[in-house]
Amino acid sequence: MLNAFPRRFTALTLCVLTLFLCIAALAEGDPAELTAQDLNSKAAILMDMESGTVLFERNPDRKTWPASTTKIMTCMLAIENCSLDETVKITPEANKVPADSSKMGLTTGEEMTMADLLYGMMMKSGNDAAIAVAIHVSGSVDAFVDRMNQRAKELGCTGTHFVNPHGYHDTEHYSTARDLALIARQAMQYDAFREIVAAKSYTLAATNQREKKRLETENPMFVATSQYYYPNLIGIKTGYHSKAGRCFVGAASESGVTLISVTLRGSARENSWKDTAKLLDYGFSRYRTYSFPQLYSYQPVYASIQNANRDDPNAGLLELSLVSGGTIDGYKARALPDQVSRLVSRVSEQIHVEYSFDLVAPIQKGDILGTLTLNDETGTYTGVVVASRDVAAEPKPFSLESLLPEVDATLKANMLRIALIVLLLLILLIVIVSIRRSVRNNRRRRELARRRAAAYRNYRPKR
Repeated sequence: MLNAFPRRFTALTLCVLTLFLCIAALAEGDPAELTAQDLNSKAAILMDMESGTVLFERNPDRKTWPASTTKIMTCMLAIENCSLDETVKITPEANKVPADSSKMGLTTGEEMTMADLLYGMMMKSGNDAAIAVAIHVSGSVDAFVDRMNQRAKELGCTGTHFVNPHGYHDTEHYSTARDLALIARQAMQYDAFREIVAAKSYTLAATNQREKKRLETENPMFVATSQYYYPNLIGIKTGYHSKAGRCFVGAASESGVTLISVTLRGSARENSWKDTAKLLDYGFSRYRTYSFPQLYSYQPVYASIQNANRDDPNAGLLELSLVSGGTIDGYKARALPDQVSRLVSRVSEQIHVEYSFDLVAPIQKGDILGTLTLNDETGTYTGVVVASRDVAAEPKPFSLESLLPEVDATLKANMLRIALIVLLLLILLIVIVSIRRSVRNNRRRRELARRRAAAYRNYRPKR
């Protein structure tokens, strides 16, 4: 009886634990179902980077403080206006940032490349680096801030006003989730920006005032051992101060789809990561996966066949059928159901067909015509294309070739020689016959003349 109690207790514990796990799983919810109440962040947006389509939003136009996500604009302007190989000399102004600022650790008079400065600004969120960038690009912080605001207007931002290049709190320094998504979307068009914000580690080269220095990401969504790790994340920038709360502008890519998420005014650091993961999971769940044969069926490739019969119903235009097999069958792409046509057009532009021979009729259905190749950012894919129908040839005019289509060239040449000889013999025979006939006619005329003369002598009246 005493031994039964521990067993019952253990079973009860397992049941409670199982129930707890089930409740926890239900609490996570279906990623395809997301409401504003599921997010801790007070403002948020999810945007398709390629099309700009907004997939989810919560107070997207509420003006709030962007904190260090401001540095996305600063980094983009540096890339647009400078070479990453340029040498930047640090001025005293770079160290005149508030004491509680996040810093890269720059020294007045230090010299480094623009690339190293941007990595330090984005990975360490250095406010001192942002000041150094602003002065190098525009000559002064005020002039650079003017550029920031002008660029924001050019991108369609309507709720943004910058007063500094780093995001340290100022009541007149604000933005919105929508505007930050628009800025990030433009910045992600640049290879250099994507490389910088996707870095999990980076080594700063030694300068005239320090040794080389290793930087490690401080974003747990990039760290494989973190509970917030998100494998498809490719950037971009965190932000925080006491007024702004937890902010994060993120980007993730999956099967050719890149999404940009913005979460602002989060109450705790982990909420930025959780909210971002919820947004991205929801966004990717909205997309449907399409195989290449499915996409190809919407917009197949056509070839123009030469020498097609004038009665051909499509005037020699032949649809190429895709043969199953080859690496092309492994190609997958994703799109929103209402954006399949956009995906089809993009894929069609990446297709090239190399034909195996000149496309001249006649062609029979199933004839192998060539190799189709698709090149995109995920790799190279190939497949075989064949004729989808028969294409008859235009009839040839009468000729010796048409009479003897199966005779080889040598035999045809010999036959032509024989024909010429026969023709010459025939002409010679005609000439001989004509000569003989002429001779015979001449003899007849002479004999007739002789007989007439004789008759004339015999019957001539005597005098």
